[in-house]
Amino acid sequence: MISARVCLVSYEFPPDVGGLGKSTARIAALLADRYDIEVVALTRSIPPGQIRLEREGGISVRRVGKPDSYSEIFTLLRSLVSILDNDHQFDLFHGIFLPAADAFIDIAGTRPTIASIRGNDAVKWLARPERLSVVKRVVSKATCVTSVCADLLDRVVAVCNICGYVEVIPNSINVDQSAGVWSHESSFRGCIGTVANFRLKKNTEFLLRAFARLPIEARSRLLLCGGFELEPSLEQRLRLVADELGIADQVVFTGSVKPGIEVCRLLKTMHIFAITSDHDGLPNALLESAAIGVPIVTTNVGGMRDLMRNRVHGLLVEPGNVAEFSDALLQILCSDELAATLSTGALALATSLAPQEERSRWSALYDRLLA
Repeated sequence: MISARVCLVSYEFPPDVGGLGKSTARIAALLADRYDIEVVALTRSIPPGQIRLEREGGISVRRVGKPDSYSEIFTLLRSLVSILDNDHQFDLFHGIFLPAADAFIDIAGTRPTIASIRGNDAVKWLARPERLSVVKRVVSKATCVTSVCADLLDRVVAVCNICGYVEVIPNSINVDQSAGVWSHESSFRGCIGTVANFRLKKNTEFLLRAFARLPIEARSRLLLCGGFELEPSLEQRLRLVADELGIADQVVFTGSVKPGIEVCRLLKTMHIFAITSDHDGLPNALLESAAIGVPIVTTNVGGMRDLMRNRVHGLLVEPGNVAEFSDALLQILCSDELAATLSTGALALATSLAPQEERSRWSALYDRLLA
């Protein structure tokens, strides 16, 4: 029996750096044994317009060289998906990132389509009239619109007419006990850290200012783990701010780090994992830190607001309040008991977000739409 043929379109796919690509790869891998999945993903690793076919873990991945303009991106993706559809006759289309669904929303006809909100598509794209029109068209035609958290879905619903189903399906994380678990012995006292593909929405300057407010004897270093490929000028801005705050000698810019073992090693050196985003979905880095039990302090936005209980899974602070965020950091730095409680809570959060649960949610949705 031939399984349902699914076209999965995304703006990223590993090894390109980014949470969008990581989530696309995870969803494809979780569903590969149930559906015949063809992935189409943009990349900067090959010249614009070129296409490279690869086979990864039973999944066909077509990497498409990313053009400079969005109009060229839309034209290229529509053309490629149309050609693939002629060959494969897809049963279902899934765009991971709302604009990605534009590639098939007009050719699907009566076949089911899913448009998945991931983050910037619910914030930046809604703020630009020329991009908003694309999002509105996609969500008004999609059979189903999904999101990793209620907050992002609410943002889109507030300005767009969604005619199909809506569903929230959080990201998942594999709690691998072989990777080890955080402890005071493995961490560096006073080390605050974060992992990200840094850009403005992460509000890392906020984290610098919160760190600088800590008593000198309580803080040791601030680890900024990740690259600045999406917004190269941001790194220089943060270095200037660190210098102005007098903490430049304590701020470590690691540059891009390899996912997996290297990220895990850095996380275990942190006394606290921090997220200071103004808005966010459900960051993979948050789940990676929770999976080894690093105590978490985060702004109360996105998936963190949906899934985390304050003082159980971490400390949640309203965005924009530097003094309150700094105080939350200090509470953990000064209390090994609180740190241990939050470490246990972080592990419980990660355990509740098992890949099998995410797989079941996506499978149930696919099967419902295909039926």
